[in-house]
Amino acid sequence: MSLTVEESNFLRFYFLNLKITPKAVRVYFDSIYPPAGLARELKNNETNLKRLWFITSPQRKILDPGSVNIVKSEQFDTTLMICLLRNMNPCKVVPAPSKGWDNLPQAANTGYTDDLARAKWYRNFVSHHEKGELSGKDFSQYWGDLEQAIGRLGGPSMHKEAQSAQHVILDTSLTDMLLELKNCEKSQQEQTDKINKAIDRLNTNKEELKNKFHQLNVSNQQWEAETQKQTKKLSDYKDTVNACAKDIETCEKDIKNNKEMIKELQDQSITKQNEIDNLITKIDKLKIRCEHHDKILKEHEEHLTKQDGQIDTCVKSIDDIKQKLHDTDNTSGKINFLFD
Repeated sequence: MSLTVEESNFLRFYFLNLKITPKAVRVYFDSIYPPAGLARELKNNETNLKRLWFITSPQRKILDPGSVNIVKSEQFDTTLMICLLRNMNPCKVVPAPSKGWDNLPQAANTGYTDDLARAKWYRNFVSHHEKGELSGKDFSQYWGDLEQAIGRLGGPSMHKEAQSAQHVILDTSLTDMLLELKNCEKSQQEQTDKINKAIDRLNTNKEELKNKFHQLNVSNQQWEAETQKQTKKLSDYKDTVNACAKDIETCEKDIKNNKEMIKELQDQSITKQNEIDNLITKIDKLKIRCEHHDKILKEHEEHLTKQDGQIDTCVKSIDDIKQKLHDTDNTSGKINFLFD
């Protein structure tokens, strides 16, 4: 059976993912979990690993081969190693890549977690690919991206091995084997990927819940601070109200005293007004009496005026008499005697 160029591209890229990528990931995995202590690490994390329900039964047998066989990372594929790196020892769990574990990182992101995400993404890509074909452009782009990640994870020797794999000769036996492996792994990988995506969603939800819980804690702390602030203000307001209440009480006492003083002044004013009224009455009576006295005085004056007229008349009469007596010789001596 002859292969098209696109099919050859796909099988070569599948070979890279199947044979070379796990070696590079294993170099990094062994740096985190050295082979000499791997069994101990797995034993210490046995409880934690049992909670990872998305680990399949074949994978659990690889992780716990029994007392006769010794567990080795060479038995782990790319998916299992990345799963352990993400979940086994909380103190050694690798951080999330720049775009998460289910997305292909951008070319500029070349950290080790991004390279692990590349290995995972391309592994899933070839497992889920329906047509089994890659165009020359996609083949060149994907191969270059994964080849560089393999070099960064596994070192120069792994980089050279990845470069050499691009020119592997696809004879009939290798082609049949790759196709058979692809078909066998497809269904299992799909289930594994679904489970991994589910756990990723759970982890994402967990992180979101953690963030929300953190935000709630922050909000709660802010509310507590605001409550303390408002309580302090309320306490200050109460002190102010109490002070105002005392001032109001003092003012009420002053108002009461002022009212008593005003009443006393009003009483005094009424008394003074009564006295003034009495004085006015007396003055009126005095006026009447004065008018009466003035009338009597006027009458006396008129009477005196009449008397003065009478006196003047009498004086004139006397003068006339005196004149007449003076003129009379016989009686002059007696008259003079009488008026000397």
